[in-house]
Amino acid sequence: MTTRVPRAHLVIVGLAVLLQFAGCSRRETFVEAGLRTQTLGTFIDREPGTLDPHLAGGDITQLINALFEGLVSLANDGATVLPGVAERWEISDDGKVYVFHLRATARWSNGETVTAFDLRDSFLRFLDPQLRSRFVNDLFMIAGAQEYAEGRNADATGVGLRAPDASTLVITLSQRCPYFLVRLTEREVRPVHVASVDRWGGRHTRGGSWDRPEHLVSNGPFVLTEWQPNAVLILKKNPKYWDAARVRLNEIRFYPFDDSSTAEHAYRAGQLHISNLPPAKRLTYRERQSPDLHLATSFSTRYLRFQTLKPPLTDARVRRALSLAIDRPGLVTRVLNGFGAPAHSLTAPGTGEYQPPALFSFEPREAQHLLANAGYAGGAGFPGVELLIPGKDSETVALAEALQQMWRHNLGIEVRIISNEGNVFLENLRSGNFQVSLNNWGYDINDPVEQFLLALSTYPSNQSGWKNSAYDLAFARSEVAASTTERRAAFDEMETLVARDVPFTPLFHGSVALLVHPSVRGWRDNGFGTIDWREIWLAAPGH
Repeated sequence: MTTRVPRAHLVIVGLAVLLQFAGCSRRETFVEAGLRTQTLGTFIDREPGTLDPHLAGGDITQLINALFEGLVSLANDGATVLPGVAERWEISDDGKVYVFHLRATARWSNGETVTAFDLRDSFLRFLDPQLRSRFVNDLFMIAGAQEYAEGRNADATGVGLRAPDASTLVITLSQRCPYFLVRLTEREVRPVHVASVDRWGGRHTRGGSWDRPEHLVSNGPFVLTEWQPNAVLILKKNPKYWDAARVRLNEIRFYPFDDSSTAEHAYRAGQLHISNLPPAKRLTYRERQSPDLHLATSFSTRYLRFQTLKPPLTDARVRRALSLAIDRPGLVTRVLNGFGAPAHSLTAPGTGEYQPPALFSFEPREAQHLLANAGYAGGAGFPGVELLIPGKDSETVALAEALQQMWRHNLGIEVRIISNEGNVFLENLRSGNFQVSLNNWGYDINDPVEQFLLALSTYPSNQSGWKNSAYDLAFARSEVAASTTERRAAFDEMETLVARDVPFTPLFHGSVALLVHPSVRGWRDNGFGTIDWREIWLAAPGH
């Protein structure tokens, strides 16, 4: 049984590990030493609850990318689809059948060949109704996948996944899907070594010890060699990886930081090559014109989720009032120092070239009117409401406090802020144990479907209790639309329904702001924060 370090000691433990090279006298920093050893240090935003790609929450995409490789992958531009385990593929004329040919040199880290049977069984595990992956809708375009995932057909042979031999995987879709290949690049659908999952946990269950360093079998460019909880995860180059000759880094160290200020401090101390950046420091780095600051428009939406099954949030008028009382441009100015864009739609404008209608606005008088109609004029008699936030990161806390102040000033109500650390926060969302939650929805692909999935009644990450058949039908129409015009009309309908009932309210569309040391080569800024670790290496600045 792994002993978990109390969260209160996270900063102390993390810095102790990071500052192992520091002392009273001037010594070589971790970043300087990394040039000799090709060892890179980077951050993750919290301690992972699991490294299971089918279940993992939080922002650990780059960690999963280093360990696991899918049929296809994304280049460092965040857009170009590259061959992965599959060296080539064919698509039928009707766009429904994909035939993937696996490369003969693809290996698991234990030396076994990666086969089409492994891929098929991994996809079926992801869809398994007993596993309850909250990302399972991502593959519902595969024929029979939804019926299998929802337990309406227990026969796996009814799913459009077929392995006629060890090197060929055939995937049949229920309808043409223009974004299917890009969907296969996502971390959630990466293959796992099912035999070791069965041995050390079970393919149908959560947990187990199969993702620990002593048991984890992976197929990416790196392997997990050490995991010190709340301190560091150490990955070393995988010599069995089919493209190992292109991998220049020998080691990557991922350090969990709940607080971006602590990560930035470690970066300045020479203990990280890549760090996230607290909002208060972004302006400073921008004004200095620091070459370390890397900015890109983020494909993400910061939003509030309302638990519509709990009063007073069962009343749509209350939810609309809370939404209309929010000054979104003010949030971007006060909390983000201008690094972001106010969200007047659920979908980030320009996603997949879609321009959504601006339906979420700041109308405090209308908000007061709605609250009065709901029986709480001037906030009188309004019951206690709690805003659940993930962790105590400076941006998260500042955002929650700004919302609290806006609701107090514009509606005359008090909202209490409750902070939960990462995994506890996620569990409270899953169980519906919240009233209002502050969330971030990052898109994995450049298509509006990423955002619209969130409000689908069958989507595990909905978690608002809101179910709307008209919305579900509009989503279904968008998936089978014969033209771009028809698809965008369905998008508009979904935006309108969400703005009317407000199970969610968007706050802003963010930006990716990172510190990247000049010694990091092969880096390309992109709105998804995608990293192809084969392209990254370290070299002294100027060389």
